[in-house]
Formats: sequence, C-alpha cells, structure tokens
Amino acid sequence: MKKIFLIRLACILIVFGILSCNKNKTKNKEIHQNNDSIKNELEVWLNEDLKLNFTVGDEIVYDSSVVISRQETPYRGEVIQKNEWRDLGGLNRFILSSVFNYDKGFGRAEIFAYQYVKVSDEWSLVWRMNDFIDGMGCDLSINILDCKILDIDSNSVAETLMMYNLTNSCDAGGISAKLILAENGKKIVIRGMSHQYLIPTEEVFNKVMDIEEGVYIKFKNIDAGVFSEDTIFVKYASDFWDEIIENENAQYKKDMEAFRKRQEEEAK
Repeated sequence: MKKIFLIRLACILIVFGILSCNKNKTKNKEIHQNNDSIKNELEVWLNEDLKLNFTVGDEIVYDSSVVISRQETPYRGEVIQKNEWRDLGGLNRFILSSVFNYDKGFGRAEIFAYQYVKVSDEWSLVWRMNDFIDGMGCDLSINILDCKILDIDSNSVAETLMMYNLTNSCDAGGISAKLILAENGKKIVIRGMSHQYLIPTEEVFNKVMDIEEGVYIKFKNIDAGVFSEDTIFVKYASDFWDEIIENENAQYKKDMEAFRKRQEEEAK
C-alpha cells in the first residue's frame, strides 16, 4: 500500500510542479483552482490511503471515547485514561489504569500503563509499565500530572508521554515524581522530585535531611535507556519535566500571594 501511495504522491508532485511553472497570466485563475484541487486530493489520499488522522509534529488526534475490553487489550484495575489513534504503525491503544487500596493509610496505590497495536486483527502489546507505593498510615494517592500522545520526531509514528507522582507522605513536602516517554516500545525515564516549592534546594536538602550515608537524592535524574542523551526524545522529555516543575513553582507563588492579600484584607 505504501508503494502505491508513493507512486501516486510522486505523480501529484510532478503535476503540481508543472502547474506552478506555468506563467501564462491569462490562466492564473485556472491554475490556482487546479492547484487547490490537487492539494485537496492529496489531503484526501493521506487520510484515506494511509488512514492518518493526526498532524505530524504535533499532538496526535486520538479518540478517548473508544470502548475497550480486557479480552482484547488486557489491563489491571480501573481505567484512568484511554486513547485510540492511527499512525504508520497501525491502530494503537494506550490505557492508563490504577489499583487503589487505602486500608487506613497502610494500603497500596498502583499505576499501570499499556500500549497496544493491532496487527492482523489481533492486539499486540508494545510496552507496559507498573509502579506502586505502600502507605505509612497517612496520605496515599496517585496523581497524573500530564499524559500526551505525540509525534515528536515527525515520522508519523506516535510517542506516548506521561508524568505522575505517587505519595504516602504524612506532612507537606516534596513528592517523588516520574516521567516516562515511550518511543516504539523503548523508554526514557526521568525520576526526581515535584512540589519543590515546599523543600529547600537539592544541595541543602541533601545536607539537612536524614538521608542514609552515601546516598544523594537528585531532584532530576535522567535514564535515557538505549537513547543517546542528545537525541530529540531525551531533550523533549527533559524540557517537558522542567516545564511541569516550573509551572508548579509559579502556581504556588501565585497562590501564596493571593493568600497573603486575603489575610491583609481580613486584618483591616
């Protein structure tokens, strides 16, 4: 199908080039109409022949209302998010789910992520992830900070990105966070701290906290996996992490400023 499409695309581009080179002023209107017609036909073929339904280099256009079943695409727990889309790899599904057992603060919070692709009418697992945190008698929660389906390198094959934290803290402070970017089943993972506005800097934190000797807690630690650290995927994941943390810090400052102003108004 791809060979046929490329032949058809080449023919369109040749015709388009001939029309573009025609400088006969008396036929400008006709040429523009023909050019528009060719462009429209090309867009139709892109959508119908390759069945692409997203903008390359941008967020993928996906269907979040798709009905899923554990028989077709197995998953554990309750669904948090589900997306279906088409790219050059075929029909894809991404499922984000969780299992939560509070048990008076001593239970467990688990998160699961799955990506499937449909091959010959059968769903095949591309990658999966499972993470959890056990309670200590206080808070116990799962927080999805962001989740996106993207085409980062504009190759018409989607990447999946998610950032989340799991917390079991008994007081206000930094929370362990994780970002996962999956490209064709291969993962980049960033681990670190969110809610950094509630804790001192990384250097001070490691000096004043009661941390096991020889252990240094990094607020951002990139595990590039099989990717080199200068690839577009690692850079995108790193920048995305920084943006989330910066937005958290900026929002906290706004909230504190609004709180201070309310206190001043009430004191008058």
